[in-house]
Amino acid sequence: MLKMIKSLKRRLFRPVRQILGASAAYVLAVGLIALPVSLHLSQRLLGNSSDTWIFYWNNWWLEKAILEGHNWFFTPYLFYPHGANLVAHSHSFLNSLLALPLAHLVGPVAAYNLILLFGLWVSGIGMFSLVHEITHRPSAALLAGFVFAFAPYHLTQALAHGNLGSIHWWPFYALFLRRALRGQRITNALCAGLFAALTLWSGLHLALLLALWTVVYTGWHLLRETSLLRLVGIAGLIGIVTLTLTAPVILPVARDWQRGADLAAAFDEGLSRQTDLLAYLLPPTYHPLAGPHTSPFYERFTINREYMPYLGYTVLALALVSPLSRRHPPLVGGGKEAWFWLLSAGFWMVLAAGSALRLNGSVYSHISLPFRFVGHLFPLSAIRAPDRFNLLTVFSLSVSAGLGAAYLARRRRWLLIPLVLLILLDYLYVPLPAWDLPPASPFFQQMAQEQASYGVVDYPMGYAFSKRWLYYQTLHGKPIVEGHISRYTAQDYAFIASNPLLRAFYQTGVKPLRVSGETFSGEAIPVSALGPALRALGTSGVRYILLHKSHLNADFAAYFRRLLPLVPIHEDPALAVYDVARPLPVCYDGFPVSLTSDVALARFDVQHSDEGREWQLQVLAIPLAPHTSPLTCQIRLIGENGGILETPLTFFETLPKGGWAAGDLAMQEAMLSLPQALEPGAYRWTLTCPGATAYTAPETLEVHLDGHATYLRRSVNLRYGDVIQLLGYRWRTEGTDLQMTLLWKALKAPSADYKVFVHLLNAEGEIVRQYDAVPCNWQCPTGGWLAGDVVPDRAVISLRGLPPEEYRLAVGLYHLVTQERLPVQGPQGELYPDAYFVLPDAFLIS
Repeated sequence: MLKMIKSLKRRLFRPVRQILGASAAYVLAVGLIALPVSLHLSQRLLGNSSDTWIFYWNNWWLEKAILEGHNWFFTPYLFYPHGANLVAHSHSFLNSLLALPLAHLVGPVAAYNLILLFGLWVSGIGMFSLVHEITHRPSAALLAGFVFAFAPYHLTQALAHGNLGSIHWWPFYALFLRRALRGQRITNALCAGLFAALTLWSGLHLALLLALWTVVYTGWHLLRETSLLRLVGIAGLIGIVTLTLTAPVILPVARDWQRGADLAAAFDEGLSRQTDLLAYLLPPTYHPLAGPHTSPFYERFTINREYMPYLGYTVLALALVSPLSRRHPPLVGGGKEAWFWLLSAGFWMVLAAGSALRLNGSVYSHISLPFRFVGHLFPLSAIRAPDRFNLLTVFSLSVSAGLGAAYLARRRRWLLIPLVLLILLDYLYVPLPAWDLPPASPFFQQMAQEQASYGVVDYPMGYAFSKRWLYYQTLHGKPIVEGHISRYTAQDYAFIASNPLLRAFYQTGVKPLRVSGETFSGEAIPVSALGPALRALGTSGVRYILLHKSHLNADFAAYFRRLLPLVPIHEDPALAVYDVARPLPVCYDGFPVSLTSDVALARFDVQHSDEGREWQLQVLAIPLAPHTSPLTCQIRLIGENGGILETPLTFFETLPKGGWAAGDLAMQEAMLSLPQALEPGAYRWTLTCPGATAYTAPETLEVHLDGHATYLRRSVNLRYGDVIQLLGYRWRTEGTDLQMTLLWKALKAPSADYKVFVHLLNAEGEIVRQYDAVPCNWQCPTGGWLAGDVVPDRAVISLRGLPPEEYRLAVGLYHLVTQERLPVQGPQGELYPDAYFVLPDAFLIS
């Protein structure tokens, strides 16, 4: 009796102990492989692709949809104002639902990371359970679970795509389906249906892949011993359970299945997103030992640069050994099952190879593969990228490796120790890639607190950039004009295509694929009617243009400034915000200036390069009343002997729908070249319109005897000590920045380094802002100047937040070490108090 009780206890508690032990081992493995993120879950987002931001947004959107009562498959928050259909979007509803309560406890970033790590942990437990059921070898099952959880392709997909990386329910499904086909049909079929439903809630693509695997697996069973009637009964029961539990997901997709089928057909990627066969043999680039050596090969790949299907040499060897288990039938309930898992892995690898062979970056299109003939069929076409069949390869290969390990453990148990060490070395991927959280502006908090609903435009615009803006939307909570969904059409971009300013935001290389090039013509569309384009955005409910400064390169920044020479209502290191209803909330330089009785000049800006003779003029005009007729003015460069250059500039030439309204901005540009032989002297730019007094720019173009030209607001000829002379200066505004150019000349070689200071003084003479630096932004210290050197210097002072009034600028020099200021002497020998010079012309903010 005592022996029976002990035997019963062993039978009951041993599996529990084994599962708990395996669970603890996988917790440790997941925590270690995710270091250092696992110790700081709220600071970085685990991911290896910009697609990570899509699935982070998915979590935010599902909570929004639940709280606000939206249809889960249509969002008004993307592609504003029309919204976006999400039926064909890459959802992972189960992950998002699990993250929802966690987000309120630990924050959305930590919740996202925890759900990803949870999936890896469950993957290990599921595969452990499946292989242990087959082999009754806990050590082999533990190894198989590790292979499945941390297989490179599974890992890289999980880091990028929540809907593809969540394969952790598959082993449980296979476990109960296997049991159902071998006996105890009802209970196990119900459990299999449950895990099939969890898979579908995790991702529609995963459910399609699992359905394909089920067809192959049940077909193998049918060929062996299972009767057709029994098989149909089990499949029917599983199907009923699955469809019942997934009705909220299945029904919307079923109602709009034609859209999904059409989009799937439009995205044929059999020749672009298939597996490069060489990638199966190359460790990932983030392998600490092999990565530096394999990186050059990965540069030749396409999709496998991010999603790395490396099999692992030890895992592959174990899989190839697994059929030998036929010599020990009790090990796997017969040797034929090992052949199924091994051949199954090979079958999915063939499909993953796509329509034609790809090897080492080259496509051999004349070598056709099976996917060419079946990949266009729906629902196979919904898989989108044949490379994704590698998820089934990972699944089958993990079981096969576990069977091989069980066979070796039965013959030589000590072999498991070196095998585990070799697999650990093979799958040593630390640290996992992770994204730093993009820099956020405090303005987002202000937007989030506003009750009003309005749309915003994010710049830079473009298919790739828009993924990052999804993260920012989770902070400010307002609809965005663009967005990013997995399957899109030209209709999604219809509003963008209808507005000339939004079209112009799309530069070469940022347009969405498969949308007509005529829809986005970038710089080819001049935005001469800036005001009406902004007004059209406002009429549609768009309020702000958000310039993400931390994501701009020099080209995008310069293009935006040329396209939108406006003044932001808010600016910080990460963001500049432009209000489409108030494009010029403040004016500088004494603008606006009256041109005619119903037109004002808002800005007159001149730019040129020191290397060439090209001068670019940008002029902004504002109608003071509704305007319907063109206004042609003349720009001239006038010297002491009259004008030498002249070009017409026509405003309001194109009549927008509804005409030109008061307050619109009309922008025009002109490019002029100075004559090669220009007489020395002073020249000024003027703008003259019919029946109005000419506007003369305050800056002076000085042409010297040697032919060199300088463009200064004023020449001053001030001496700082007896070593440095200030020849003149110029200042201009760009957004909320005051940009000042100072022209220095070394009277003799300075014996010390001096710093330049520029103070912005209010009407009471108080310093409100300042600039302090070595000349040329620390790049040309005065100690290296030679006598006669002329050095242009640039100082930038932020004007944001300053109240409207009159300001002045003061300029001085002081010793870098002693902090002693150099005395300032005027052209007539007069000394200026406080050892700095206050510019004679006032600076106005109105």
